Amino acid sequence: MYNQNCCEFIRVSVIAAICVGNIHNVAGKFGEDGCPIAREQIFRFIPACHTRSDRVRQSAQLRLQRPRARAPDRLFRLFWCLLPQCRLGIIVGGFADQVLIVPGDRESYTQVLMTPHFHIMNGAGNRFGIFDARGQADFALNPECVKKMAGPDSRIMGPKGADQIIVLRDPGTSGAHAFMEIWNREGFEVEACGNATRCSAWLYCGETGKTDMILETRAGLLKCSRIGKNRITVDMGSPRLEWDQVPLSEPMHTDYVDLKVGPIDDPVLSNPGAVGMGNPHCVFFVEDFQKVRPEQFGPMIECHPLFPEQVNVGFARIEAPDRIHLRVWERGVGMTLACGTGACAAVVAAVRQKRADRKATVVVDGGLLDMEWRQSDDHVIMTGPVELESPLQFSGNHQIL
Repeated sequence: MYNQNCCEFIRVSVIAAICVGNIHNVAGKFGEDGCPIAREQIFRFIPACHTRSDRVRQSAQLRLQRPRARAPDRLFRLFWCLLPQCRLGIIVGGFADQVLIVPGDRESYTQVLMTPHFHIMNGAGNRFGIFDARGQADFALNPECVKKMAGPDSRIMGPKGADQIIVLRDPGTSGAHAFMEIWNREGFEVEACGNATRCSAWLYCGETGKTDMILETRAGLLKCSRIGKNRITVDMGSPRLEWDQVPLSEPMHTDYVDLKVGPIDDPVLSNPGAVGMGNPHCVFFVEDFQKVRPEQFGPMIECHPLFPEQVNVGFARIEAPDRIHLRVWERGVGMTLACGTGACAAVVAAVRQKRADRKATVVVDGGLLDMEWRQSDDHVIMTGPVELESPLQFSGNHQIL
């Protein structure tokens, strides 16, 4: 029915693009390697079919519904069957927001995502990729995709990668303006991130023109205020100081935790303060960062059995009663230029050990954070900078990995 010349032309084509009409429904919420797909917008990704049995099996997996455009769909089937040897793949396009990408190598998959607004930001150097998914309930991430997005070879985050990937969602609590979902670089969700809170609040205030907002997190509601062009104040709430609130794996006082690193009679590190700021922290006080290297001791302490949820490890040097130099090994991330909740924990731990005042400037590798542990209501108030590195707005489908 189709002449041989036509078949040969199709076989040697590098990319074939045809309209298949308004086709809906996807086989699953995630792609083959677990990357996010907006339901009813993106098809499941499948490897190239090299044999007839492959094509039959993959055709069954797709389970596409065809409310119309029968003829273009048959044409697509023809093109697909005639291209078993095509190694570069084909792109089959419908409407602008509906694309099926079929990679030509069965070992590789192309991730396409119907994305919301995306921003690359940092708070005092703590770097984030922020998806604004408000109004898109089906937008979802999973651990494998987060690892690829936050890694140093990420297409969108660049060589620096990200410390966290953030998703802003519609709030679930009355009075809140947005919900912040936080993913660490290693691909697991965490409850709180002070620097990401400031960045998210800055985006909302810039969008709405408001100076105040309430951000919902898994750790609770955080009141945020814009106090300058690029500065945000966040009420981080009261620190959690009971052993089972941090949490620790056994009962003990949290102002001086019975934990030593090194020889028993001459430990290198000892008696940190343990503080819960929605996530667990322990803070060691040191005199010299050259003698006590955070990148050496941080990973040892992060997974210590005393901390059932792992722990963020702070190394603080008191420079003056109102000035603390802090370096943080963050769980699931490693060394960071800044840690907002870590700065909160450092001030609280220092005050409890009578090393610093309740109001202090915390010097981190990426900048300065102004902290106050208010005596009036026990809340920790954090003020610091935000920076918008790269605003992106994806129109239609965009390859993100």
